[in-house]
Amino acid sequence: MNEASGDNNLTGSEQPSSSCFTRATFTKAERLCSKKLISKVFEEGKQFFERPLKVIYFEDKIISTFPVQILFTVPKKSFAKAHDRNRVKRLLREAYRCNKNSLYNTLAQRNKTMAIIIIYTSKTIANFNEVENLMKVTLKRLSEIYIK
Repeated sequence: MNEASGDNNLTGSEQPSSSCFTRATFTKAERLCSKKLISKVFEEGKQFFERPLKVIYFEDKIISTFPVQILFTVPKKSFAKAHDRNRVKRLLREAYRCNKNSLYNTLAQRNKTMAIIIIYTSKTIANFNEVENLMKVTLKRLSEIYIK
């Protein structure tokens, strides 16, 4: 990437600066991919509902450059067609990407890391405004856990 675009050229071994957290991106390092960690979150994590989202979270020292690793899932039982599941996951990822900074700042101040799984439980596809409002409430609730 060229210098004029302002993109950072980070290799896998480099740590992003705190200014990198303020950029509205959703990189591979922010995605929860480890099967061991996913199992641990399901087995030992705490959960709450923010209808139609079920949120399971686990506080842990994650070996990652970001304070949060997150996984979005939509059950096949709710949406039989893959393109519908993909649409909902795309909406969830975009809403998270745009609103994650408050949670990142809270966790960074307290030097904490977290793994989160968000499950969409509704049978209908919500529009982006509804999903974004749900995500704001969910992220605020996750932030409040650490403020107390």
